[in-house]
Amino acid sequence: MLKTSFVPDVLRKARTILIFKGGCETDIGNWRPITIFPIVRRIIEKVLDRKLRDEITLNCNQRGFMTGIQGCHINTKIVNACLKDAKANRKTCRVKPPMADTLKELFP
Repeated sequence: MLKTSFVPDVLRKARTILIFKGGCETDIGNWRPITIFPIVRRIIEKVLDRKLRDEITLNCNQRGFMTGIQGCHINTKIVNACLKDAKANRKTCRVKPPMADTLKELFP
């Protein structure tokens, strides 16, 4: 697959289901989509992930891709701290995404 850049159809097909999080069942915000891929694809992705991590160093701000780190939880705490400080000091809260400068260069 890596040499040919070809992924067989069987590994491209997935099933998406909705998981109810709680609250009102008619509110779409209370449902979370989960995509389920074939187990063979997941194994291949895991092997590739390990090999890539041996070769590259991820930015520490890319918490969503770090094993053992709750990225969303940490990012939510950072934003909440910024908002609390802004409210207490009557100033604007600005949280700069890690890739902001790179994106500005790519898309001026």
